[in-house]
Parts: sequence; structure tokens; C-alpha cells
Amino acid sequence: MKKVCFVLHADLFTPWPVVRAVREIQVLRENGYEIHAVCWIKNELDLPSQEEREGVKIHRIFMVPPKESTFKRMMAYRKVLRNISDRIIKIKPDAIVCHDLEILKAGVRAKKKLDALLFFDVHENWPEMVAQNSKLEARVFSSMEKRLLRHVIFSYTYGDDLTKKYNKMGYLAKTLYNSKGQAAVPKINKMEINEIKWELGIKKDDYVVGFSGSVSLKNGTQQIMDAQKNLPDNFKFLVVGGSGQARDMDEVKRYAEKKGVRKRIVFTGRVPPDVLLRYTATFDLGTALFQPLSANEIARVPNKLFDYMAMGVPMLVSDFPNMRKIVVKEAKCGVAVNPMDVKAITKAIKHFYEHPEDAKKKGESGRAMFEKVYSWDMQKKKLMKSHRFWRGEM
Repeated sequence: MKKVCFVLHADLFTPWPVVRAVREIQVLRENGYEIHAVCWIKNELDLPSQEEREGVKIHRIFMVPPKESTFKRMMAYRKVLRNISDRIIKIKPDAIVCHDLEILKAGVRAKKKLDALLFFDVHENWPEMVAQNSKLEARVFSSMEKRLLRHVIFSYTYGDDLTKKYNKMGYLAKTLYNSKGQAAVPKINKMEINEIKWELGIKKDDYVVGFSGSVSLKNGTQQIMDAQKNLPDNFKFLVVGGSGQARDMDEVKRYAEKKGVRKRIVFTGRVPPDVLLRYTATFDLGTALFQPLSANEIARVPNKLFDYMAMGVPMLVSDFPNMRKIVVKEAKCGVAVNPMDVKAITKAIKHFYEHPEDAKKKGESGRAMFEKVYSWDMQKKKLMKSHRFWRGEM
């Protein structure tokens, strides 16, 4: 049995699972690998330094990053990376999988000591993400990315734009979408949808514009509420999910009150994945109208796209390259608009409402593409194909 060590900048399971890593680990365990996870804990979580959970041996490094200055953060960052790499070296894995650029340096240091295979799983465009807060840190991470990729045998990215960037730089990379497996998708009929609507206080003939995920005014809910002001009363907005910060949810609710649409919005709060999909099935139209706050936001591929597809829900998304490519060009399951243009959003919602056959066709097309291309059943095959690297055959 070969040993694989996953390295993450958060706990694998607490306060909620790092789903992308958990799915990859499940595939590898099914193929006989012993799995370890070294996790950098940045919050005050009451967790043991070591434990075994769901067949994974977890090793935790505790260090809350200082907030005083960029210099102090850099010094603390260097220290924690050394601690992480030392822990990896003690485990002596045959392969190391670093999730995100922030901890890749620790993986590179351990790889050199062990002569192990190093894989890189990219959740975010890290230089672009940190650029929102510090241009200096963005330059540091950009330089780090170029330097460290030389030691990576294979990368899995969140979207085709980053895959193409890495390929152009001369590095092997594949896009791996973080979608659910088909077995996790419930089958729900029209009667059940009406029952769920009734439970939520929504009339069966109401038109439901939905959003699933972490709630914030920065992810399109503000624009949808602005559009709702110009739509008939039977247009309801169903927000399925909570928020990492309570103040974000409070801010959204205050804005709804200000716009006079609060009574036409249903907030479910955070719900389990299976319940989330059941609520998603009630959507007549799913939305993912993220704002162009940074290059990282523009490049993102939110998991909710695949949830909407899985439930046969047509969607309205931001007109960003990755989302447009998936939703409009490939799956043909929705429409892309300027996420800041309330008039365009209102017009698009009315189009779906007034053309139910077109909406149904788009929903069915999305479901078909989920089964053929985007489900985890299909995505994990990409991981399986790279097993020649895991086995050290290349």
C-alpha cells in the first residue's frame, strides 16, 4: 500500500468538510492508498493535534496568523510552513497533494527531503485573490507560484483558464470540477416540489428565483432584490444557505427591508447537502450573479452551477469567461448577463418566466450534461487516469 499525504490550509472536516479534498481522498482510498492529512488550523478550534477520522490519519498544526502587519504575517507564515513540512517528512509519504498555493512551499520542501511525488490542487487563483487586500502579497505569491510549480508533477485546477495558463507555462494540469456524484442527487417529482414549497411558505404557482450558497450582498443577492422590486408579487426569491459571517446575512436582510421586498424573500439558513438539493429543486430559475470584484472572482466556477444542472434547473449567471463557457456554450442550460446591470437581470428573469418551454429545454440540457460531463462520476475519471503518476510510472 502506498502512502499519500494531503496538505490543507484548513481542517479537513471542521467546521465543515473540504469537499474537494474529501472526494479525492475517497477515490484514492478505494484504490488502496493509505491517506494522511496535515491541516493548518488558523482558528481557535478545540481539536486534537492528531486523530483518525473516516479512515484518514489527521495531523493538525495550530497557528492563528497575526493581523498587525504584512511583515509579521510573512514571518509567521514562514514558521508555520516549516512546521508543516517537518510533519510531512515524519509521515514519509510516497506522494504529497497540496491544496492551494498558500501551503505549496511546505510540500516542495518535504518533496526534496523525501524524493516523493508532488501534486498541486488549486481551489483559487491565489495571487489574484490576495491582491484584493495587499498588492505586495500578490506579487510575492505570483513569484512563488512560478518558482514552486517546477517541482509539481501534476496539477488539478478549478477551471480551464488556469489549466491553460499552467499548460502554457509548460506544466501538466487538468481541470477538475468539484461537483456531486449522481448517487447524491435526489429524484423529486412535481408533487414533492409543491410540498417543499408549502413547507417554505411559498405558493405552488409562485415563480421562484433561487440562490444556493453562502449569503452576501457581494454575490448577486443585492441585484436580484433590486430586480425583484420591478417584478410582480408572485416572483419570490429563495435563498438557500447561510453565511460564514452573521453580519453578512443581517446586511442582506436589512437591504431587503430597505427595498420593500423582505416579505417576498425566504431565507432557509445553512442546510445539509441533501436538503440543499431538495430546496434547489423548487427553483424555476437558479442564479449565480457574482460581482467583478477581482480577477479571482471573475475566474471562479461556483459549485452551485453543477447543483442547478443536477436538479434540471435553468440558470442566470455572470457573464464571466468560465461560467459563460460552461453554462451557455457547453451545457446550453442558461443565460449570462452583466451581473451589475439590474435592467438586464430583470429582462432575463422575465424571459425565463414568459418562455417556460425554453426554460424547460435549458434545464433538461443542463441535467444531461451533468450526467455526461460534469458529475463527480465523470470528474473522478480524470483523477483515476493520473494514477500512472501516483504509481510512479511517469
